[in-house]
Amino acid sequence: MHDSLMEVALDQGHAMAGTLLGYDCQDGAKAVRYMYLERASELGCGMASFCLGTAYDRGGHGLERNLTAALRYYCIGSEQGEAGAQFLAARLYKEHVGDGEKEVEYLLMAAEQGYVGAQEHVGKIYVDHGGEWIKSPNWPSGVYWIRRAAAGGCEDAAWMLNDIEETTKNVCFNCGITRTMRAGEGERFGRCAKCRSAYYCSRECQRAHWGTGHKQSCVKGDA
Repeated sequence: MHDSLMEVALDQGHAMAGTLLGYDCQDGAKAVRYMYLERASELGCGMASFCLGTAYDRGGHGLERNLTAALRYYCIGSEQGEAGAQFLAARLYKEHVGDGEKEVEYLLMAAEQGYVGAQEHVGKIYVDHGGEWIKSPNWPSGVYWIRRAAAGGCEDAAWMLNDIEETTKNVCFNCGITRTMRAGEGERFGRCAKCRSAYYCSRECQRAHWGTGHKQSCVKGDA
């Protein structure tokens, strides 16, 4: 009776009914499971698209592994607002397609929805600049997303945030001088009040850095 009612709901266009029917199928009915999930995906259910993507991504259970098909379903799920699909689409764009720009695009989709893993990952991408952190043009955005991930409970992000702050708070982002290189070593460097991630030895350096690029990259630093 339950399945009959769900079938009626699916026929009436209720996408989640197809997803639930797919979940309820036993191991011997894989083809039927995927048929239900495909119908739910076509009706706009992001979870169904995500499930189909992971099925092709992993292979087995009646499906051959097919990363092209997996990416296609992850992209469909991404358009339907499924953060997990966005995160995994980013991974396949990097590992399967080799498209770093698309990777960041899909990570940002998931990060904006509060997906902590995406926030941490895109933060790392933005702050990493061949190991020269403070020269990254996306530095403020990177620190912002790492802060968001840390606030969301990501221990790795919290560790990285602490490391970033301890490493950069004594370096001027404009001239590169460190506190140990100048007189008055005990004085703290000033920090950009908006992004809270760029440090300066003087107001002159802060104004100069604002005019040479920080104005474009600065983002509000609140997590």
